[in-house]
Amino acid sequence: MFLPQLEDTMKAMRLIGLKQMSMFEIPAPKIKTDYDVLIRMTHVGVCGSDVHYFNNGRIGKQIAEYPFTVGHEGAGIVEAVGAKVTKVKAGDRIAIDPAMPCGQCDQCLQRRPHTCRKLRFLGCPKQAEGCLSEFIVMPEDSCFPLNEGISQEEASLSEPLCVGYYGVKLSGMTPGMNLGILGAGPIGLSVLVSA
Repeated sequence: MFLPQLEDTMKAMRLIGLKQMSMFEIPAPKIKTDYDVLIRMTHVGVCGSDVHYFNNGRIGKQIAEYPFTVGHEGAGIVEAVGAKVTKVKAGDRIAIDPAMPCGQCDQCLQRRPHTCRKLRFLGCPKQAEGCLSEFIVMPEDSCFPLNEGISQEEASLSEPLCVGYYGVKLSGMTPGMNLGILGAGPIGLSVLVSA
């Protein structure tokens, strides 16, 4: 396991109330399992869900408990890896999948991690603090190395792009079909470029 000298604390931008955020100095995350990856965040996108937490303190039944760090669209650089990590190494530039399936439930075992019964999601209350911070720790399976031609900024948009792409894929759409997109926000635009 490669473990560079890191500070014990880090900065994180956290919600502290409705329409209020503040910079905090909090404990830096540590690698706890052999499959953990410590990531230095370089870019974080602001999703509509982050705006809902900022403006309303909630999305449906998911209620923010303050202070809380939002953010789930991100890219970073691997700082350290657990002993059994093989997909990425220190220094790799990566995009981050914010979904963290358990890998053990019936859905995961049937290769449907997106319907995991214990799915945790980055930046969702009572699931995982978000990535609007200097460092995060994610499971190896949530880390995707970037090709040379992809910038960190572009990589931070991979999560919403994948949402649009997955929707198009599920639709069964074929070339020449008509498509109606209701809304031209990030997900709608992701559908457009994926169609």
